[in-house]
Amino acid sequence: MKSNINLPNGYSLEHHKILYSTNYEAIKLAECGAEDGTIIMSDEQIKGRGRYERIWHSPKGNLYFSIIITKFAEIFPITFIAALSVGKTLEEVLGDKEISKVQYKWPNDILINSKKISGILLESKTLNNVPQKWVVVGIGINMYKAPEYATTIKQHNINFTLSNLELLEKVINHFNNLRKYYINYGFTKIKNLWLKQTCHLNSKITVKSYNNTYTGKFVTIDMKGNMIMQQEDKTICITSGEIFNIT
Repeated sequence: MKSNINLPNGYSLEHHKILYSTNYEAIKLAECGAEDGTIIMSDEQIKGRGRYERIWHSPKGNLYFSIIITKFAEIFPITFIAALSVGKTLEEVLGDKEISKVQYKWPNDILINSKKISGILLESKTLNNVPQKWVVVGIGINMYKAPEYATTIKQHNINFTLSNLELLEKVINHFNNLRKYYINYGFTKIKNLWLKQTCHLNSKITVKSYNNTYTGKFVTIDMKGNMIMQQEDKTICITSGEIFNIT
């Protein structure tokens, strides 16, 4: 399905009416040698996925897409580049009063007023214990529809009328600019931009990571995107997990 959209150089779009999952389709293409910057977008997903194999509510009317990355295909910076790309897009399309309400939740969610509006899922694979030289970045943004516990762009800007293609164009332009900045200058500014709008920073939180649970003060992220938590007698580094209790 062809779509008219102005993308930066080095990006191409495959637009589908319905897919099982954009990440699933993108992984198949990546394994067959798809080029860096290939975007798989679908108006609807049958089984959109979030982290931990959770179902991502994917009715028609929102934005669902995946990007194949083969150059500088490191998961940790791409996670934060993708989050900032969505955040900057939301700030662009929301009313002035709503801009300050865009927040990032470690490691890969975007919130407005503490409600989830977007999620990111990065996937890669290994072959014979060797990591493959690609990463798939899946992004979902609630434009017009969301479960009760989440929110949408339309709920925060009643004048919002963009199509999913128009919103995609904005996200990809921000993604491209931030990615180029990272390639040229490194992770420090990306990290600092994210930290300025992260939620729960300097708060006491509980994180479930694999089979362990940690409680302490969320003080920062390190240069690999890991959470740095201050406990009573030590500082620990959490590489992956989920925040589920804030005090």
